[in-house]
Amino acid sequence: MAVRSAREAAYETIRSRIITMELKPGDELNDHELAQELGISRTPMREALIMLNIAHMVTIKPQSGTHVAPIDLHLMELEQFSRYTLEKEILNRIRGRLTAEQEAAMAESDQSYIDQYGSEEAFEAEIAKLGMRRETYDRVARSNYLYQDLYELYNTEGSALYASDEDLAVYAADQNYITFPRRI
Repeated sequence: MAVRSAREAAYETIRSRIITMELKPGDELNDHELAQELGISRTPMREALIMLNIAHMVTIKPQSGTHVAPIDLHLMELEQFSRYTLEKEILNRIRGRLTAEQEAAMAESDQSYIDQYGSEEAFEAEIAKLGMRRETYDRVARSNYLYQDLYELYNTEGSALYASDEDLAVYAADQNYITFPRRI
């Protein structure tokens, strides 16, 4: 396992505090106080804050200070879309199509909605109120079934995507995602 530098440790610690909302958007960050708290010098702390600025997690304004960045909903939506797209592509490559059982469950679900609204046209009118066409709705419904498969693959021991606790711990340590408590 690689030894983390003071900069990396500071970056991970502050990043974690921001993600967990221990540090909230708008909170002021004093590099001197943070460096003292983590037992490092100011230089690696400033470098960590610059890395967090690049990651859009803090804003650095000369003569004004460093603050936790406000949550950028547009950026968050783009990142969620990117993740959704990548996961969907992974799933399509792994599994491809719905099983006959899933197709039947989807058809049954559609029929229950058609029955609920009285006709297929009324159901499609409800879909249109959501700003979707029927084709879009069908793609979303298919994705839901495929995501259920993805979830099962992530959680089924022995599957291509399953990672044991040990695998996850090794990966997290290799990526410096684990912050070890300092011993005094």
